[in-house]
Amino acid sequence: MIVTETATRNLSITVEESLPSTNMGTSMTDGSESHEEATNTTREALNTAKTKIRIGFWNVRTIYAAGKLAQITAEMQRYKLHILGISESRWTESGKIRTTTGKTVIERKTNQHDVAPVLCPTNDSSVESKDAFYEQLQNELDRTPQHDIKIIMGDMNVKVGSSNMHYDRAMEKHGCGCMNENGKRLAEFCTTNNYVIGGTLFPHRDIHKLTGYSPNLRDKNQIDHIMINGTWRRSLLDVRVKRGADIESDHHLVTALIKLKLRGTKQVKTTVRHFDIDRLKDTRVKKELSIQVKNRFQALQNLPELDERDSIDKKWERVADIYRKCRGKCIGFRQQQKTKDWITPDTWAKISAGRDIKKKMNEAKSSRLKERLQLEYSEIQRDVKKITRTDKRSYMDKLASKAEEAANKGEQDNLYKITKTICGKSNTSSNVPIKDKQGKLLTPEKEQEIRWTEHFQEN
Repeated sequence: MIVTETATRNLSITVEESLPSTNMGTSMTDGSESHEEATNTTREALNTAKTKIRIGFWNVRTIYAAGKLAQITAEMQRYKLHILGISESRWTESGKIRTTTGKTVIERKTNQHDVAPVLCPTNDSSVESKDAFYEQLQNELDRTPQHDIKIIMGDMNVKVGSSNMHYDRAMEKHGCGCMNENGKRLAEFCTTNNYVIGGTLFPHRDIHKLTGYSPNLRDKNQIDHIMINGTWRRSLLDVRVKRGADIESDHHLVTALIKLKLRGTKQVKTTVRHFDIDRLKDTRVKKELSIQVKNRFQALQNLPELDERDSIDKKWERVADIYRKCRGKCIGFRQQQKTKDWITPDTWAKISAGRDIKKKMNEAKSSRLKERLQLEYSEIQRDVKKITRTDKRSYMDKLASKAEEAANKGEQDNLYKITKTICGKSNTSSNVPIKDKQGKLLTPEKEQEIRWTEHFQEN
């Protein structure tokens, strides 16, 4: 993560790593997670696609005053932030300290480039200082791995405005004000490095986008920004200003909500084709299959490249391949049969007529017309119930005739299928849970095989 700041060459990052000392209970957050889950989530949780991370950045003007750090950590806990970037901390040393509420404050210097503190020049600064700033920022980006989620956030002293003309890849049209010279530089920098400016992506009210204000409270601007690399643009869910956070600063706290979104992988559907073994009841098909298998085995024995030292798996694969090819050529594959609807077309037409009358009844304004349509609708529904029962009875009679015919021919498989259909168990799943003698669910395949062995030995 790269965090920028304006007035100093040091940087503070506050990371919440444990539960706060106050008793917050298990109240729910805006992201539908308990406070305990939210506060236990550390920076490493950015690597998961199931956790929402709340990060913030804030120009606090100074922490070098009594009670400032306590106020910052209190606001961090209040807004349930996991990571907070602070600029203008005015601390003179680097290192890491742990607060009494469980937060870890990391102070970084410019010679440590895993987090890059830089001095953002204002719009009135010289061109040389602006070029040096973006050159330093570019160097920091080049040092970080390309596949990482890289975020630049802080007081950038730029106005990007609400027009994204020529910069549609780097921003949307939900910014505030008009773009200035620094805004053009930032937009060009983001376009070149494939970054997007988060504060322009979401259509909030201006009071939730304006980040800084002048001492007279009349001039307000959107000069604090967060940028994320375009690869992870969809992972940035929201950017919003929290005006209620107070630390006696002329900048508001800006928060962002991030949830890692990964590219979905297309699952290839594999369909298992079954051979039509019912065709083997035909003596001609059975004889043809036998001849095909004999011919192929004879040809296999005459091949000179066969080696007796081949493994049993290779030999079995040759045998299985011969049978697969012969069966595919002689008997073919079983065609998937669609389940026939036992409701006749005449019954469906009657149901459609009832639906039309109900529509007319809902649109009718005359009470007398509604009563007449209600009578027609009730009569049609009585007819639908009567002919539906007739269709069901006729369908079951046909199934019973097929079952009797299958029993007479000795077709036990067809008889079993028809019986399951009549009993209403044709769509039951075979993936039933397997339990041991104590009722404990067995999930590993080896344990299930052992349990099946015990079952058949006992019975």
